[in-house]
Amino acid sequence: MSDLPLTVMPVRLFAPIGYYMALAQQQRVVVDTAMPFDKRAKAVHRYDIVDTQGRCQLTVPINRPHSGSPTDRPLWTDATVSRHGQWWRLHRTALESAYGRTPFFEYLIDRFDTVLCDPADPAAAPNVVELARRADALIRPLLLLDTPVEWRPLTTEEADAIDLRRADFTLTAPQPYWQVRQSKLGFQPNLSILDALFNLGPEAALLLPHRLHLR
Repeated sequence: MSDLPLTVMPVRLFAPIGYYMALAQQQRVVVDTAMPFDKRAKAVHRYDIVDTQGRCQLTVPINRPHSGSPTDRPLWTDATVSRHGQWWRLHRTALESAYGRTPFFEYLIDRFDTVLCDPADPAAAPNVVELARRADALIRPLLLLDTPVEWRPLTTEEADAIDLRRADFTLTAPQPYWQVRQSKLGFQPNLSILDALFNLGPEAALLLPHRLHLR
């Protein structure tokens, strides 16, 4: 078992840039896949972008899980991804409208085909946690993040981990960076990490406070 300090972080789909700023400062991370389901926690499956009119939210609809008994509380892994409204088409269209003129949109968007796809496809993610895990696995290499990250439940031996599961990552304002509509709308902070990736490409990694991990 590694003796590096452990941090536990929440499940987030296309997380805000503040999430990855926080992750970059950790030495070892577990993303808690045993988080109890809470319908109020929209940040698990909702992310912010900026389009021609300003900030907007894109939400992946889910099928709300039901517990078998009052003591059997469902988890986010029980929240399957819904096909409602063919959301994957709407998200792709919204992202193209928002970022189609950015320098790196065409280069990057197809990388997210396994996330922005019909959940009825056998190759698609069965639940929202797996959807977020697949997105994260695509994003971290683009940001040059080498923080060891595991997606799994926290063990009883790890109860003393640094706990960021309830952190508000939108309170961590990144340094201003170039955005395609900045001249019209001004700089929009704390958007989904997709905003930085589509606008900056590889230079998005420079926004994060990277640290050297010694193995």
